[in-house]
Amino acid sequence: MKKLISLLVIIPLLVCAKISQHELKEGEYEIVIIKKGDTLWDLAGKYIGKCYEWPGFEEYNKFTDPHWIYPGERLAIGVKDGKVFIKKAEDFEKELKEELERKNAEIARLKEEMERLKEEIKPIDEEVLKECEEERKRLEASFGGLKGEADSLRGRIDELAKRLSKTEDRLSTREDMLAREKQEKEKTQKELRETQEEKERVVKEEKTQRRYKEILAISAFVGIIIVNSLK
Repeated sequence: MKKLISLLVIIPLLVCAKISQHELKEGEYEIVIIKKGDTLWDLAGKYIGKCYEWPGFEEYNKFTDPHWIYPGERLAIGVKDGKVFIKKAEDFEKELKEELERKNAEIARLKEEMERLKEEIKPIDEEVLKECEEERKRLEASFGGLKGEADSLRGRIDELAKRLSKTEDRLSTREDMLAREKQEKEKTQKELRETQEEKERVVKEEKTQRRYKEILAISAFVGIIIVNSLK
């Protein structure tokens, strides 16, 4: 008897449930035709971005029963929603990939710069040793002006040491930049993974809701058969 009463309640809903639109201004909305298998939950995930925000459709539509919608019915979607969410997600993913490519190119350029600086330092070291050796020989040959020449040599050595120090500082700065670029790359990769996981979660939710809808449809069909058999 309880099943019979439930079926008597459900059957009128199946017959009467429909969608109508509020009075809307042109350009504020777009119309979506309900297809077989659609639910407001699934449509909210597709056009708004979050399945649980399906009550937002009531801003543009009136539902006899929002839990029952049928193929061929018209559903108004606000232009602020619609495919804008999907396009933004795709654009964001594209920007992240482009940014990642730029970061990789910059990292490669920094590596090349480091190698070039290392090559620059090597001849400087050899040049310092060569100049020191020549200066030593010259000082030995002219011992009378040893003090003045020694002071001159000390000044030149200090200058070369400063040059070496500046070059090492440049290398250190490049290494810091490379480390920061690596961190930004890892952050970008993490954001890509999170975006992909969010897409997979939405797809999983859509599959679950479709299964739930199929079960409801089968239950309703079986209920109708039972009612007919009771008659």
